[in-house]
Amino acid sequence: MKKLKVLIVVLIVCTSPFLAQNKEYGKVSLLEVASKQDAEFPEADAVVLSRRVVAYIGNYVEVQERIKIYNKDAFDYATVHVPYPDATKLKASTYNLVNNEIVATNLDDDLVFTDEVVKGVDLKKFTFPDVKAGSVLEYTYRSPNGTTSNINLQYGIPIKDLEVKVTNKMQIGFEVIQNPRAFLLMNRKEEGKSTYFTAQNVQPLKSESYVYDMDLYRSFLKINLTAVGTYMDVSDWRSLAGSIASDRGFTRHITARQLSKEEISAILDGETDPVKKAEKIYWYVKNNTAWNDSYDVFPEQSGKQLLKGEEGTMADINALLISALRDADLEAQPVLLSTRLNGIPLSPSVEAFNAMVAGVQIGEQVRLYDAAVSRSTVNYLDLGLVNWKGMYVDLDDRVFKWVEIPLPSRTARTVMGQIEIQDDGLLTGQVQERNSGYLSVGLRDEWENDGVADQVDRLSFNANDAEIFDITAKSDNPEITDQRFSFEWEEGVEEVGGKLYVDPLLFYTLNSNPFTAETRQFPIDFGFAQKQQITMTMKIPEGYQVESVPEPLQAVLPEKMGSYVFQVTPKGQQVVVRAIFKIDQPLVSFDRYELIKEFFRVRVAKETEKIVLSKP
Repeated sequence: MKKLKVLIVVLIVCTSPFLAQNKEYGKVSLLEVASKQDAEFPEADAVVLSRRVVAYIGNYVEVQERIKIYNKDAFDYATVHVPYPDATKLKASTYNLVNNEIVATNLDDDLVFTDEVVKGVDLKKFTFPDVKAGSVLEYTYRSPNGTTSNINLQYGIPIKDLEVKVTNKMQIGFEVIQNPRAFLLMNRKEEGKSTYFTAQNVQPLKSESYVYDMDLYRSFLKINLTAVGTYMDVSDWRSLAGSIASDRGFTRHITARQLSKEEISAILDGETDPVKKAEKIYWYVKNNTAWNDSYDVFPEQSGKQLLKGEEGTMADINALLISALRDADLEAQPVLLSTRLNGIPLSPSVEAFNAMVAGVQIGEQVRLYDAAVSRSTVNYLDLGLVNWKGMYVDLDDRVFKWVEIPLPSRTARTVMGQIEIQDDGLLTGQVQERNSGYLSVGLRDEWENDGVADQVDRLSFNANDAEIFDITAKSDNPEITDQRFSFEWEEGVEEVGGKLYVDPLLFYTLNSNPFTAETRQFPIDFGFAQKQQITMTMKIPEGYQVESVPEPLQAVLPEKMGSYVFQVTPKGQQVVVRAIFKIDQPLVSFDRYELIKEFFRVRVAKETEKIVLSKP
C-alpha cells in the first residue's frame, strides 16, 4: 500500500501534464496544478502547457494559452502583452491548489490596461492575479486585426502542445511558410480551406551574443498574401512590382508635385552636379520632417502635411523625397526593402517588403537615400535596413531591377590617450576619439538625443566609473565624429608590495569574453566590418621604472575574418601601448564559432595582463 501511494505522488509531480490535458478553457486538471517539474524539461522555470491559435483570414484571430509556473523566476510570464490591436472577449484566470482543490482567481477587467505602442495603435496588457510557484495561468482573446500577422511558435520557455489553424474563405490568395532560419519540425495538414500545424515539446529559444535580434531565429509562421481577388497578382516578382507601380494609392504622393518649382530652385541654389543635387534635396527633406518610427511601403500623408510638422512613416517621408528628387530632374524611383527584422523575402508577396527608400540612378549606379531614420545618412542606410537586396521599381515603365545595398566604406574608431600615472595610483589624462561610418552616426545620434550630461554619464559608465569632464564632440561631416574628454580614474592601477600594476588599455580593456557558451547555433553578427585602433601614451611617476610589460601578440583569423595586434613599448619614462582589433567579415557562420571564441579568449587574456612598475 505504501509503495502504491509513492507511485501516485510520483505520477502527480512528474508526469508530463499535457498527456491528461483538457484544452477547453477552464478545464484545468489537478495533475497540471499539482505538477512540480516537467518530465521533458526538468530545468524549466515554466512551460506553456498548450498554445492554440486560430487565424481566420480577413475575419479574426483567436488565441488561447495555458502556462505552468514552477518557481518565482518565471513570474515575468504572468504579465501578458496582447500583440493584436482591438482585442475582445479577453478572459484570464489563475489556478492554484488549496487544500487539494483547484481554486480559480479570475482577472478583473479593471486590471486590463492599454498601451499606445505605436501612434494610433492600442494594445492591451494585463497581469494575472494571485500568481504563486505552482500556479497554472490561462487566457484567451479574439482580435479582428492582425489575421495575417506572423504567428509565434517558440518562446523563451518550452511549449508542450502547439496547435495552429489558418483558414481562408475569402478571395485572397495566400501561402503559409515557416521561418527558414529556425529549427522546428511541425506536422502540416491541408483540409479544405484550412491548414493545420501541430508540434509537441517545442524547445525554448536560447539567447546568443552578437545576434542582431533573436526574433530572426525564432520559429514562426508567416502568412504571405499572393493575390487579392483580381485587384493584385503577386505570383512572381515582376507581377508584384507591376501591381505596386499600378497602384494609385502607392504612386500618388510620389508622382505628384510636393514642392513648388521655386522651392526646388532655392534648395538647389544653382547646383548642377547630380550627386550634389541629390544631397541637397536629401538634407532638406531630412531636416524638415519627423519620423514616427513606423516602417511602411505605402505612403499615406502628403508632403505638405509632413512639412507642416506632422509626423510620418518611412514611406511618407521617402515618398516626399522621391517626388522632390524627380522635380529636380533626377531619375528617382522607389526602392522596396525588407528590414533585418522582416527577414529575407522567400517568395513574392505583399509582405515581402516592409520599407521604402529613394533610389536615384546616376550613371551606372543606383544611390539609395533614406530621409526618415536618424542613423541613415547621405551615403548609406541605417543598419536595420541593410538586408539582402532592394527592389528598384520603375513607376514609368512598370518594371523592376534588383539593387545592392551599400555598406560604409569605412567604419573605424581611433583612440589616442595621453595618460599620467600619479604616485598614489590615480590615473589622469585626456582621450581623443575619432569615429567613422556607423560608429560615427551612432555617436552623433546619441549626442543629438542625449546632450552633454547624458554623454558624461554614458562615458563614465563605459569607463568603469571614471570621473569624466571637459567633454566635447565635433562633427562637420556626419560620417566622422570627433570626441574628446579628460578623466580621473582610481581603478586602473593596483599597488601590491610597493609595485604598481597598470591596466595597459585602461577602461578600453575587454575584460570578459562575450563568447562563453559551449556550442553555437546561429551565425555571429558583428553588424559591419570594423577597425578599432587604440594608442595610449603613459607617463610613469618619478621614482619608478618599468619592470615588465606584456609580450607582443599578433592573432589572425583564417579566411580573412579578422585580426588582432597588441604591443607595449617602454620609452624612458613613458610606455606606449598599441592595440588594433579588426573584423573584416561582419557575418560569420556558426561553424566558425570555436575560432571566434578562441580569438576573443586570446584578446581578453592579453588585454588583462598588467604593466608592472617598480622602484629601482
